[in-house]
Amino acid sequence: MIAPATMDALADVARALGFELRRAEHAKPLGIDYDRAQEQTQFALLRGGEVEFDGTARECSAFLIGWRDLRSSVLGAVRAIETKVMPEMSGRTKCQALDAKGNCCLLRPGHDGQKHATVVYWEDPR
Repeated sequence: MIAPATMDALADVARALGFELRRAEHAKPLGIDYDRAQEQTQFALLRGGEVEFDGTARECSAFLIGWRDLRSSVLGAVRAIETKVMPEMSGRTKCQALDAKGNCCLLRPGHDGQKHATVVYWEDPR
């Protein structure tokens, strides 16, 4: 069984690469590891409402790694750069607590629940 924090991180990476990760209750595993895969939860990676890939969490992770590498090599080949670094690309899950303004806590889940951390902005009096 995969830890919930690991699944959250996998879903975050999928989202950052333009996919949505969902459980695929009706997916049927195929291939050499059919017996083992049949015992594991199946997931689907959707893009634009269409299933692009389905398999176990490990198989979905491998697909996303390949997609990321392919995307990077294509961007490099056409000399394109990313203009925006998305916080969802982080491999770690953040605490899901929100402050009064809707800002998410920046610490890891399971930290001291009484103390949360966010970025605070202020203006100089000049």
